[in-house]
Formats: sequence, structure tokens, C-alpha cells
Amino acid sequence: MFQAFARSDSSRQRPGLGLGLAVVQRVAERMGGTVGFKRAADGSANIVRMHWPINL
Repeated sequence: MFQAFARSDSSRQRPGLGLGLAVVQRVAERMGGTVGFKRAADGSANIVRMHWPINL
């Protein structure tokens, strides 16, 4: 899901280029963060979790 221009089977009928999560991942990494991806427990949705440290 984080590969540029890759799209899941369920999203192929919708407009878009498949860049969204690839861009999010690269921005998060450059800011010292991480991005994770998993399937919801009931299989109904995909969950993307972003985390980056905040230096106060």
C-alpha cells in the first residue's frame, strides 16, 4: 500500500493515481516518524497509523 502508483483491487474503479500513502510515508520518515498499516479486526477497513516524535 505504500508503493507509489500501487492501488488495491477495491480502489481500481475510483479515480486516483495511488500516490497518497506513498507520499504520507515519505513525509513521516523525513520528519523522524513512522507509518503503519493494518486491517481492521472485522476486515471491514484498512487502518493507517502515523507516529512521529515531538520534541518539546
